Amino acid sequence: MAEDKSQKPKYPNGVLNVLVLIAGTTDPVNATTAKSKHANSYEDQTSQDLATQNHESYTQIPVNYWDKDFKTQMEAFDEEYVNLVLFPFHGWTGDNSKENRQTAGKYLVNRLCGANGEKAYYGKSYQNKPIYFHLLGHSHGGNVVNEMTKQIEALGSQWPQEWKIKSLIYLSTPFFKTLHQVKVSEKFFHEEAEVLSLYNDFDLTQRMLADFSMEPLVKTLLVSSEVISIKEQINKIQQFQFPELPFPGLEDIDDSWLGVDLQWTISNKEGEKLYNSFLGLFNDVKALLKTTTDMVNILSTEKTSFDISENLLKKIGKDKLSYERVIIPSGAAKQLIDVIADIQEKIQENINSFKNRIDSHKKDQSNYLIKNFWEDIYINKLSELLIQFLDIDSNTLISNKENSLWNTLYEILRHNIDVYDNTYAKPNVQFEKSFLKDKITNVNVTSDDIYSSKKEAKNYYEFIKRIEDIEDKCEKSLNQTNLLDLLFTLIQQFGIMYQYKGVGFGTALTGFAKYIRLRRIGKFDFNASEFEKRVFELADLATKLQNIFKERDFGGIIDTSHKLTTKQLEDNADDNPYNDTLLRGSIPYLLIESHSTSRRWLHKEVKQFLERLGAKR
Repeated sequence: MAEDKSQKPKYPNGVLNVLVLIAGTTDPVNATTAKSKHANSYEDQTSQDLATQNHESYTQIPVNYWDKDFKTQMEAFDEEYVNLVLFPFHGWTGDNSKENRQTAGKYLVNRLCGANGEKAYYGKSYQNKPIYFHLLGHSHGGNVVNEMTKQIEALGSQWPQEWKIKSLIYLSTPFFKTLHQVKVSEKFFHEEAEVLSLYNDFDLTQRMLADFSMEPLVKTLLVSSEVISIKEQINKIQQFQFPELPFPGLEDIDDSWLGVDLQWTISNKEGEKLYNSFLGLFNDVKALLKTTTDMVNILSTEKTSFDISENLLKKIGKDKLSYERVIIPSGAAKQLIDVIADIQEKIQENINSFKNRIDSHKKDQSNYLIKNFWEDIYINKLSELLIQFLDIDSNTLISNKENSLWNTLYEILRHNIDVYDNTYAKPNVQFEKSFLKDKITNVNVTSDDIYSSKKEAKNYYEFIKRIEDIEDKCEKSLNQTNLLDLLFTLIQQFGIMYQYKGVGFGTALTGFAKYIRLRRIGKFDFNASEFEKRVFELADLATKLQNIFKERDFGGIIDTSHKLTTKQLEDNADDNPYNDTLLRGSIPYLLIESHSTSRRWLHKEVKQFLERLGAKR
């Protein structure tokens, strides 16, 4: 016969164990979607009579942050152990700013005990009774936990003497060297307190992104439709093949009786095909520039905001919460837009010239003159603009050109970094001077990530080694060389700039220029045209950029065996159109999915830890 739970004593040891669940950012990189909105929302809750509460507190935990499996398993755990209750009633923006995490930690402690004008969740009848707290935080929720310990110490006697922290549980928390340092005191920590931490080797948010406090920028890169279009447009341009000029024939184009004027020509059909191929390239570049301009305008005028409940805004105050940010500063935006506009103007001149030539030949169906091709393409001024815009020193990653794209990108990166603080995957350093230094258990959950079994995972370890080398350099100097090294290393893993074992745009452009040179020399013409010189200048620059990305190629980190079904693409499109999020080993996957491995379900190590420290009968 099943045992009647209602007959079991409530809190048999006379001690209430409270498990406080603290979510991380709205999701690990703030890639807010319909499913993740208000994952950290605060609801104005007050304590019921805990003797009759019957474990109903957990039903209000937002399942949109804590996954369904985690919720189901935690509910079952809560039912099994009668002296454990769950406290999910907290709230913060989830924005990756140190100020918001500090505010969240203070607020949650005040909310629990009733300090600084807050109404206590555990009121007067519990102020003099023993309560053991178990603080569990995922991602930056773990740093909110640390801020709670600092606030408890700051409150002094306002924090009830009988209330003790029994355990700290960190899930994928990035542990800083200087920010959010835990405060351990025997005054408010239980003498048997312990620490548990779960981490994943593939967790790029914990290992890299958190160092730079750039979640708002990454959010935009992940979900912006403009960025998705830019990626597609770059891929299209990369695939452009410069056509070989058809073998020309000599033709007398002078119909007058005065003499013979022999010129190299190609047929009307071949000429139109040649011109249209370049028109396609011009239009693709023009579309890329337009999309880039649209994105710059959006990111420099519209603030990226972080989902937060109106109640929390009202409760804490808008002036105390940072929840909006402009990604691109106005000066950098103007510089980018002005240069792009100049390039667009020159691209349009080429488009008009080529269209006019096609139209004129359509009327009379005449053959195309080879010499007109070089006259129709306006490359001199365009190449000067492009070289200024894309110029870079391959060693320093700095340009001495006034309108350099890369110098401007450095400005944008610096604008989005509030503070740089290299992180650890394990919390030991923060506890080394406390009585908890030998009571820390670190659990590696890498094997729970499906990516760990893929052959590309070995390339990931080469990739992350370079990232960590860059992070060490950034500790010494957060300069342009180091930040762009980081940016180029990340971009290459998207596979859009240099394709391993493939032919890139720079290679094709160089090949086209060499073809022109060979044709010229074959005709015993040893004077290079301005067109040819400009093509070689652009080819040299494109090859230099390609080599920068080639140096940062580790053979590909995306699982090539993983193909997305049509249904996966459709299901994902509504919430996050950046489908690389689903591809195992992609940068979005490593930032989001690998970072979430520790919270997808209630890991047995967490359950056993809580059974031992907080759920004893």
